[in-house]
Amino acid sequence: MSGDTSGYDADHSRAGMALCIMLAQRYGCNAFKIDEQFRESGLYREKWERQDYRESNITKAILAVARDEAIFGMRQTRSKMTLRPTSSLTTPRRAKTAIFRSEK
Repeated sequence: MSGDTSGYDADHSRAGMALCIMLAQRYGCNAFKIDEQFRESGLYREKWERQDYRESNITKAILAVARDEAIFGMRQTRSKMTLRPTSSLTTPRRAKTAIFRSEK
């Protein structure tokens, strides 16, 4: 989480999205934990303060992790990974609402 974007053709947004996906996997798709850890990373920048940008990236990362689990049947053995499919995640808009209405 040093902020190195060289593996992403120096594209800060792509590197940030990759980090969000890794954080979603690590923290069981906890949007608040993803936000907290991203802010501490070397990829944090002022753009992250825009609510639409931040929520969009976190939502996309969580949906990517959920989709991979649904498709490949992947489950983390760590107790922190508690993602369960729910009917509230049927569309990206509903997923975003569900993700950001939950408590820390």
